[in-house]
Amino acid sequence: MNDELKRILEQLIQSCERIKSAFRDLEFEGGDVDAHLVNIIADIEKECQRRIQMTIDNYNVGRQDCQIGVFDKWYTKHAEDDGLAYNAGWKKENERVKNKEPRIVEA
Repeated sequence: MNDELKRILEQLIQSCERIKSAFRDLEFEGGDVDAHLVNIIADIEKECQRRIQMTIDNYNVGRQDCQIGVFDKWYTKHAEDDGLAYNAGWKKENERVKNKEPRIVEA
């Protein structure tokens, strides 16, 4: 796994863990585990897994686009991470491919 992708994923996972921890703390303050809080934590976990997969997918798309000489600005304007994973994948692949003038696809 690329160091930049690993760093991005680690930050995402840490953020998810902090959010889940905050909700777990609420469970124990009252002494009872509220079913609603358990469902919220499960939803947070699902959202975190979705974002992790999206990050990996966007990284791979960036690499693939670089291979064909394309840079898609959609990812920097519309992706949830503002193109961070796409750019990391594109840059990593460009170390090998050496695109000097990629075709820019406007968002």
